[in-house]
Amino acid sequence: MLLRARAIMKTFPAGTYPGDRADMFEHLAAFYVYGDDRHIEYSPTEQWRYEIKVDYRQRIAWQEQALTWRLKDKKASTEALVYTLNRMRDAYSDALEERDVECDSARKAYYLAKVDATERQWLSVILRDKTWDNREHVASFLQQKADIAYNAGHISEAINALSQALKIEQTLYGAEFGEMTVDSNNLAGFYAQGHHYKEAKDLYLKLIAYYQSRLTSMATVISRLRFYLPENIDLDSTSLYLPLLAEYKRRQSDVSMVLYGISLLYQSNQELEQAKDFAERAFTLDAVAYPAKMQYERLQQLANIAEGLGDNVLARRYRQMSFRHRMAHSIYPGDPQYNDVAKPGGDRCG
Repeated sequence: MLLRARAIMKTFPAGTYPGDRADMFEHLAAFYVYGDDRHIEYSPTEQWRYEIKVDYRQRIAWQEQALTWRLKDKKASTEALVYTLNRMRDAYSDALEERDVECDSARKAYYLAKVDATERQWLSVILRDKTWDNREHVASFLQQKADIAYNAGHISEAINALSQALKIEQTLYGAEFGEMTVDSNNLAGFYAQGHHYKEAKDLYLKLIAYYQSRLTSMATVISRLRFYLPENIDLDSTSLYLPLLAEYKRRQSDVSMVLYGISLLYQSNQELEQAKDFAERAFTLDAVAYPAKMQYERLQQLANIAEGLGDNVLARRYRQMSFRHRMAHSIYPGDPQYNDVAKPGGDRCG
């Protein structure tokens, strides 16, 4: 059958039917998969599949030919290009599992570079077509890939995958940054862990500006509602006020999370004055939005920053607040002695 396929290929006039040539080479490369009993169970009705043993390097060569012809096909759809590039990436990725590649660092590095180059080419094809329906699925795939890489400790790979996802999301949502806030916040965190401080700071500041612009407009609406509507507005379950207030608090919490992230960034970079400013803003926002929320970690961070600045009095105050807050919300929630404020002359902590 392979000989027959090659014979058919020779009947094509040189340089013609690039799409058909790509399909044919793709079929040839697929014989390697069919002949691999690790992935396909034995079938007595299709024994021919297991009689053909194709070396992984031959599979890669055929798939590279398929990609070459697919790229020459001016009528090729985005779907076809993405499919061929996916098969090319799979061929390189599968090669990494071969014993002679696993045991050879030079070959392993070569195929890893090929995987990266193919993924970049794949992304450029997707970004080029603004109307392709499957862009959202591709973005979702890249988000999952970033999560897997991050959990495995591969920060650079996670940054690369999530950056690609955000580029695709920009073609989907345009200037509507609100649809990309979660991924942007995660990417800023990846940048910070990968010591790309400038990129992390730029993303965090962009997120803060976005959230605060939304909070300002929502606060105006809420204040007007409170002015014009009855005093028992907080109890009226049919009013639009309650869901709006809940959304406002949720956005306050989002801003607090971003402020906390950038404060950690400045703290790890030993820029303690900026870290203190952002950490205090994060704590205040969260305390206003959700008074009962446990703030132990935020207060501990503020104490650490104060110690770094040499302000031991403020550090001690934050640690006392942290201790009382933790006790009030965990072990003894109903005991007033853990909810008291510090009195002049010291409190029970000394």
